[in-house]
Amino acid sequence: MNIVLVGPLMFFALFTLWNAFVFKKLLSFHRERLPEKPPRVSLLVPARNEQDNLKVLLPSLVAQDYANLEIIVLDDHSTDGTRAVADRFAGRHARLRVIEGGPLEPGWMGKPNACRQLAEAATGDLLR
Repeated sequence: MNIVLVGPLMFFALFTLWNAFVFKKLLSFHRERLPEKPPRVSLLVPARNEQDNLKVLLPSLVAQDYANLEIIVLDDHSTDGTRAVADRFAGRHARLRVIEGGPLEPGWMGKPNACRQLAEAATGDLLR
């Protein structure tokens, strides 16, 4: 092995071992630790001309196994098939709903305006 590669490889090996022993392991999380009624989580997705990205994103969101979850997609006046993709997923998954974005409020920029509308529509204790 090239001597130039040994140093970085040793560093990464030691770094990995350090992380394995020092940081809390994800496997130590137990669902029994969740409160009796877990908080409602709202996953908020502002979307403008995102039809291709939604085809990848939405399957992973609806696959989440957290029980108290809602997913809201806001179609922000898209000119592609964003709304059709979102509606198709919403028709198959009760936890997902699609809302139409309202007009751009004076003094607001596009994405913050969409996020504000999503937050107003959300029913969750936690917004993500």
